[in-house]
Amino acid sequence: MKIRKITLTIAGATMLAGAAAAITSAQAATYSPEPRSTQWCHETFGENQHDLCNYYNWASEAARVLRAENDPQAEDYQFQADEALRRLYAEKKQGI
Repeated sequence: MKIRKITLTIAGATMLAGAAAAITSAQAATYSPEPRSTQWCHETFGENQHDLCNYYNWASEAARVLRAENDPQAEDYQFQADEALRRLYAEKKQGI
């Protein structure tokens, strides 16, 4: 019984570490203190994602400006930019 409990504890810790690593890498991929060029999105995801890229560019630029002014709304804009970027990656993966 002790071995099973230890095994479950190790498995649980491994799963938590994996989840934390995934979240950290996702955050690193979505937020960069250096602004990307507005063309980056169009070049990465293609012109068929023009509207969503424009929305991503607008939200990330607004977040950057508000963050520089220490405005708490910056997090809301960054969240919207991150959601747009997640959708862009998901649609790219699906081949849309």
